[in-house]
Amino acid sequence: MAEESMRSPVRLMNFVSEEQLDEAKRRKGERVKDGTAQRDRPLYEILTENKDKKDAKFNERFKHRPAKALDDDETEFLEKLEL
Repeated sequence: MAEESMRSPVRLMNFVSEEQLDEAKRRKGERVKDGTAQRDRPLYEILTENKDKKDAKFNERFKHRPAKALDDDETEFLEKLEL
């Protein structure tokens, strides 16, 4: 009896009805439309496009910032390089 209590319990399979299957397919179809799952394009292509969009958005924020002025140490260093 001790051996039986140490074994893991038997798990029954959960079967899906036709209605549940149709509902899951309908939801997945909606996901394709909102861009979260695109079966017609490779994942690499989707991820690259998303990264490019994110990078462009990030760079746009800093596009109009004025250039930073050089401090005294940087100016001195560049003057030494000119010699």
